[in-house]
Amino acid sequence: ARQLHDEAPEGHARIMGIQMEGPYFSEKKKGAQNGEYLKNPDFDGFKIKQGELMALLGGKVTFTETDLEKSVLKLLKKMIKSDSEFVTVIYGADVTARQAAEIEEKIQAKFGSKVEITMINGGQPIYYYILSVE
Repeated sequence: ARQLHDEAPEGHARIMGIQMEGPYFSEKKKGAQNGEYLKNPDFDGFKIKQGELMALLGGKVTFTETDLEKSVLKLLKKMIKSDSEFVTVIYGADVTARQAAEIEEKIQAKFGSKVEITMINGGQPIYYYILSVE
């Protein structure tokens, strides 16, 4: 929304603001929301706490973790099977080239003898990494 507001594409309506509602805000970003009503999200039986990352596999929360690199390695361990040949890691807008190189080294060290690894700068918002195993 912010990007569209700033770009103001010609011939399109301009976004003037956005109204967000719901109890799943951080204390820091709650705005006018009453902090007494804030709560941690609950997905698939996981109580997600502030600062935790959700690892999704097959559309379901598989585990939560506070360390991004550990999350990637742990999820790949669950995804890579004996007949897997390729791993594609698409990193998002919030991942620097240095961070991507560091996680690539760790993936290579842990799984490089089993699979071919490809890193792609996808630039996607929200998701730090999208992992694909074939």
